[in-house]
Amino acid sequence: MQIRQLSVSYIIDQDRILMRIRTSTDEAMALWFTRRLCSQLWPLLNRVTTDLFAIPPNAVSDGGVDLDQLSLESRQMLVDMQRQQALQNADFSAPFQAGEKSKQPLGESPLLVTEINISPRPHTASGQMQLQIQFREVLEDRPQARGFEMVLAADFVFNIMHLLESAIKQSDWGLDASNPLHFDDESEFELTDDGKRPVYLN
Repeated sequence: MQIRQLSVSYIIDQDRILMRIRTSTDEAMALWFTRRLCSQLWPLLNRVTTDLFAIPPNAVSDGGVDLDQLSLESRQMLVDMQRQQALQNADFSAPFQAGEKSKQPLGESPLLVTEINISPRPHTASGQMQLQIQFREVLEDRPQARGFEMVLAADFVFNIMHLLESAIKQSDWGLDASNPLHFDDESEFELTDDGKRPVYLN
């Protein structure tokens, strides 16, 4: 799925964050994010991107630094540099355009995200690491779960995180988006040692 447009905004009447996606094949999807989900998702995204994107796969040490032993703080600094570069190259000024005839594979109502699965995935040609993100809605009053997935390069991940951070700040939920790895006691997740297996959040 190739994303053409994406928007993330806080909807005060719903007290939720709405993500809207439009693909290159003119498919339109919308997702709701609750406060509880964001309190877990934000530190998870920051930790995964820090582990995954801090050091390019083709990076070579000069002999004075062991890249595999870099501290979390050093990795965060490297990722912040990449994030700033990605934001400089992004265009956030274009308004989101939802086509009236767009296909809606998830239906008309936004998907209420209850589960997220994040998996590292190398690009077949370049070898650059990407994130495969699966969103699922599993509700007791709906017999059939809804969901979809997307695979994102590092720059696109950083752009989504920028939009999500802005929406969190607008929400007045009391979540400190400036503190990337810690929100509150609800933020619980576990990363695998090899960084290759999926990370689940629900």
